[in-house]
Amino acid sequence: MRKLTIIISAALLIVMLTACGGDEIGDISGTWECQLGEDVFVYEFTADTWSLDAFNLISRGTYTVSGDKIEFITESGNPLTQSVSRKGDTLTINGQKYVKQ
Repeated sequence: MRKLTIIISAALLIVMLTACGGDEIGDISGTWECQLGEDVFVYEFTADTWSLDAFNLISRGTYTVSGDKIEFITESGNPLTQSVSRKGDTLTINGQKYVKQ
């Protein structure tokens, strides 16, 4: 009986850690802003597209998130993979913090 209790407890622990594990990025749709000195960088995300307004230049494309990586594909087809994490209303892309607007 004791072995069964240990096995069930271990199985429950694995299920709980799997359900709660990792920093799930979730839906990042919306406007995210980063202020660096006098410069402001603004990302706009929809379900699968992005745009970045930086230095009065706008870049666009599609994106996918997998784990702690975000892959941007520009309109010209160039891929760029960067690290990504999210904590509440703060999205960190390659070390730069963007605040949800």
